Amino acid sequence: MQFHGFDSVYFSTFLAVATLQTLAVISPGPDFAIVTRNSILHSRKIGVSTALGITAGILFHMSYLVMGFGLLVSSLVKVLFFIKVAGCLYLGFLGWKSLSSSSSWSEKINESPQNSTITVQSAFWNGFLTNVLNPKAILFFVSLFTVVIDKNTPSSVLVLCGAMIVLITLAWFLFVSLSFSGILRTSFLRFGKWIDRLTGGFLLFVGAKIGLTCFE
Repeated sequence: MQFHGFDSVYFSTFLAVATLQTLAVISPGPDFAIVTRNSILHSRKIGVSTALGITAGILFHMSYLVMGFGLLVSSLVKVLFFIKVAGCLYLGFLGWKSLSSSSSWSEKINESPQNSTITVQSAFWNGFLTNVLNPKAILFFVSLFTVVIDKNTPSSVLVLCGAMIVLITLAWFLFVSLSFSGILRTSFLRFGKWIDRLTGGFLLFVGAKIGLTCFE
């Protein structure tokens, strides 16, 4: 694979992609909600694992977009319908779990991370599936790779754009997980039940909103 020179056209492409991805990733959504919840209510390790799962989801999106499958996915109405249904059901499941949680968060303030009710592996899959099954993420990246990036853009530039998107995502969610599992954790744990309710309600709302689009 030959890498082309960084002329003004490609620089503007990188800048546009970086700006749009940064704005998208810092906007509150299911990814942010699940990382924040797991970081506060469990441990730093669980929060970081969730962040890595989300990053793996982004890497999955970048892989099929760079290979040119993005246009195919966007053109298959039935595929998008089933992705929306799966995303709706999964976010609804996560929302219901948060709302029905019966944990005593006051006891978690001094709880050892080893006693967490969620494993590192399940936290990773929480993050991965939350991202991969979010149809808004799929449509955003498909739009990004078909509108911002020209069809004649070299594959090397596509790969670099994809890598930049993955790194921006990783940096942001590592920051979120480390912040909310650090000195802020004890303070937020005092409102653990409300965090569960707010997170659960938000995920159910997003899931329902996605579900409604299935019938548009």
